[in-house]
Amino acid sequence: EREGEDGESQSQGSSAGISNTAKERMRQDEPMKERQILQYGDIYSLSFSPSGDKLVSASQDFSYALRSVTSGDILGDPRRGHAGPINACQFHPEGSMIITGSDDKLVKVWEAQTGRLLLTLRGHEAGVQGASFLPSGTRILTCSLDHSIRLWDSESGREISKLPPHLGHISPVRCCAVSADDRVVATGGDD
Repeated sequence: EREGEDGESQSQGSSAGISNTAKERMRQDEPMKERQILQYGDIYSLSFSPSGDKLVSASQDFSYALRSVTSGDILGDPRRGHAGPINACQFHPEGSMIITGSDDKLVKVWEAQTGRLLLTLRGHEAGVQGASFLPSGTRILTCSLDHSIRLWDSESGREISKLPPHLGHISPVRCCAVSADDRVVATGGDD
């Protein structure tokens, strides 16, 4: 579904499960003005921007963040909008959008520069584990703990096809990838 001007209300998430690294960094005696806002959960996914100067990280704390490749610092604040841990993230091949997939069963497409929510893809019946733009940028491939693999239109958010569990995986699907020519899909799961 396409989002309105204001996007949709964003959840604040929780700080449960704060990683030891984040806890240690919080304890450092840095002056407040130099302390940056962090992602407090484990990092579940990373993706480089096409230009190679930024990295997007997806976290257990329900956020994703843009980071400087040079310093590793978060650029701006972590962005929130899922009601569960974010398991997958990827930049669009042109760098204009970011996709995220979450335990909340949703896939979301964000404007990379501003963080504005562009699309919410609904259809998975369990947590989304993988989300990839096809190299052409026109389609999105997703996979889920519901054993399904789905293909979506990246402009409208319309589901194009779904591979039913009995024709693919018989257990949760954990990851998905697409070849550079958009012709071959690879998936990995618990089976």
